[in-house]
Amino acid sequence: MVVYNLTYDSKGRVVATSIGDERGTVSHRFTSEFDDSNRIIKSISYEYDTASASLISRSVSTYKKGGLVQTYSHYDPRGRLRWKETTTRELDGRGNWITERRVMELYDEGPPRSFTIIKRRKINYY
Repeated sequence: MVVYNLTYDSKGRVVATSIGDERGTVSHRFTSEFDDSNRIIKSISYEYDTASASLISRSVSTYKKGGLVQTYSHYDPRGRLRWKETTTRELDGRGNWITERRVMELYDEGPPRSFTIIKRRKINYY
């Protein structure tokens, strides 16, 4: 059986979630931070090895206004950054994105590597 434990702040927002089993073994934990407008500005997820209760990985997401994930960073059990994705968007006069740029940086054995994905779209307004 999967057990979810939720922690709320004084404003009723879920600030932490743990997922585990009926024995209390936690496999995942998530935390969230909010701005004054109740938007999530940072979330962290933790994944655990249920056999040894040791941390497998940690991922950190930071958000911009509008809910877009601005950066997503993934760390190994020793806290070393393994990869990072950064997203930026150019908006038109109506607030819709017309160019999205995603930069992926990889930090494994050897020198860091990166690549960029650029999406463009044209919106016709009537």
